[in-house]
Amino acid sequence: MKPSNILCLGLLLGFVGSNTMIENASAEPQVIGQYNPSLSLAPLVEKMSPVVVYIEVNGMNSFGRDTQMGQGSGFLISNDGYILTNHHVVQGSSSVEVRLSSEKTYKGTVVGIDDSLDIAVVKINAKGLPYAKLGKSSDIRVGDWVVAIGNPFGLSHSVTSGIISAKNRALGSGPYDDYLQTDASINPGNSGGPLFNLKGEVVGINTAIDARAQGIGFSVPIDSVQKVLKDLKTKGHASRGWLGIGVGSRGDQVTVGDVYPNTPAKKYGLRKGDIIISIDGKKIDVGEELIRIIGKYRAYDKIAIKVLRNGKQKTLNIVLGERPLEQDLESGMFLQEDIPDALGIQVSVISGFDRRAPNRIGLVVLQVKNKGLAAKKLRAGDVIIRANNAEIQSPNDLSSLIEKKEITLDVIRNGKRKTIKIR
Repeated sequence: MKPSNILCLGLLLGFVGSNTMIENASAEPQVIGQYNPSLSLAPLVEKMSPVVVYIEVNGMNSFGRDTQMGQGSGFLISNDGYILTNHHVVQGSSSVEVRLSSEKTYKGTVVGIDDSLDIAVVKINAKGLPYAKLGKSSDIRVGDWVVAIGNPFGLSHSVTSGIISAKNRALGSGPYDDYLQTDASINPGNSGGPLFNLKGEVVGINTAIDARAQGIGFSVPIDSVQKVLKDLKTKGHASRGWLGIGVGSRGDQVTVGDVYPNTPAKKYGLRKGDIIISIDGKKIDVGEELIRIIGKYRAYDKIAIKVLRNGKQKTLNIVLGERPLEQDLESGMFLQEDIPDALGIQVSVISGFDRRAPNRIGLVVLQVKNKGLAAKKLRAGDVIIRANNAEIQSPNDLSSLIEKKEITLDVIRNGKRKTIKIR
């Protein structure tokens, strides 16, 4: 399945919500027991509908005015106003309005996002609210009944039902793809809404559909969400484990590609070309599995990686770092490294995702300090591709030239090559 066929379910230009007074809502009990779909789902729906919310998002238009961007769904997870939804529902918002099933309206604040899972936590200032119990998506089976409640096309609190069609679906949307697939009808505007099991527990967050099909929808499993929920509330982002390597392959073996500077992999001795056998005893067969496994650990957890190096097995005990934000991974900001004070610049290594240098080799200048030999010579955004007629592939290549009387840099600036001499 190509990612281009997968659509997020946020609905642009949904209808405008009413301007009701902001008040507290009364609490309602959580669902107890299990419902029988052969009789009626009405008892489950009646109990769980109050936890589902309508989210309207506003943003700034080109004239600097607040204008409606779209709408989506969400659900309450605590009696003091914490709400789970999709990141793409609230992304880029200048203001968020949350409307309950009672029609009471609240101003929402985005307190945490995880763009890797496409989830967000929104907070409203209220007490005594009904809220959903989070279940275990690992316990649900293919064929089990599920119920979706949301706001497709602005149709508030629409209910559909179906079964779990498949588990562990990868859609190519991110490093932690592990979706539940369901045939419960979900549509644009359902984004961020809950997928319930028959106990009234949330097992997934409805997120995407296949644009080519009917009855094929995807939900983020709630187990993945629960692992980062505390981080989102307290830190604003997920604190996942991070090695700092590029992942390669050699036949059916997973290998270490690049080892990035200032990372746990570099610090604890992983080397380019190492074959990764296992992590904490779990065998690694494919690169995607390695990324998912590391992401299940928290930052600063200690792991044991067994590698094959030059025909010999070796075990490295590594304390993980914290995975950078996806935007920093895409831009290369995680590779930033200071050059000694004499030059006074901060750089990052050009990687495969940056086409600003021929053959993608060089250093991009992130910052030029006022005090330093490079002040007024280099600019942020310059790409250093050669120094003293030698290719530059790492900050160390440049640092080794600091003692020279003169450094001649070949730089790409705004697409043009320049020669800059620093004495």
